[in-house]
Amino acid sequence: MFSSAAIDITTGSRVLGPIPAAAPARTARPKLTLVPLTQTGPLAGINLSPKSAREALAALTTVAERLEQKGDRRAVFCAIYARMTKLVVDRIEAGDMFLEPAWMSREVGKFCELYLNALDASFGARPAPGAAWNQADVFAGLDVTVPMQDALLGINAHINFDLALSISACIGDNRDPEMIERYRHDQDAINTVLSQALPGVIDMLDERFNCKVTRALRRNRRVRALAENLAARMFKSWRSHVWGEMTELLACETEEQRTKVRARLNRISGTIAQIISLPSLPLAALGLLRR
Repeated sequence: MFSSAAIDITTGSRVLGPIPAAAPARTARPKLTLVPLTQTGPLAGINLSPKSAREALAALTTVAERLEQKGDRRAVFCAIYARMTKLVVDRIEAGDMFLEPAWMSREVGKFCELYLNALDASFGARPAPGAAWNQADVFAGLDVTVPMQDALLGINAHINFDLALSISACIGDNRDPEMIERYRHDQDAINTVLSQALPGVIDMLDERFNCKVTRALRRNRRVRALAENLAARMFKSWRSHVWGEMTELLACETEEQRTKVRARLNRISGTIAQIISLPSLPLAALGLLRR
């Protein structure tokens, strides 16, 4: 069981309260459930260590299609991730957004690698790299969430757990303050891409994944605009917090210090995952009791 300070999902502010333990994964179900990895499975032949944004996009596009064909709920986040990565690739290749496009391309590749490794772990029945990824996998198997929750569980895990690790790895020993500021500019520019992607993401959740929540949002222009604005602000807040955690990682001088930062990332992202899945917990508990 995780037991620590919880946080506000939009701001990252900590509040006291226990965090319930994640429900155990269940066996496969015939509709929208977990799919075991075989030699012809979703990750067969996939480059699990992309070195560029273009390589990341190729991997994500293929994996999303395969997951969707097999009715795996994890297709929801992967398809959205591929869509957002395509927008980033377009801006990198256009050369009109990033100060360090080559570095950004490498970072997008590394970021994708962490996701693919988490996905590979779930297929191989290995421990998830973090609490948030475990929560996403568990609820994908329980078939009690709506697609919007599946998307948010993946987005939370990838931003609030993976992103600081990805950026710090790509910065490495290059601690020149001027370069750090250029990297920060490019990371902040991603917020614009995410904001621009949200209308298409809402449409995708409805049209491609039959999400009743986003379908309701699309019926009311004002409510939809409010939801898009809130989501953009939330993602920006998450990414800003993660940058601070990343700078702490860079400042660490010992493995013990780095472990503490990683543990904090795990705790915070795990708490947010619990909040996202909270509306579905009663159904999850009922499903487990019926086994």
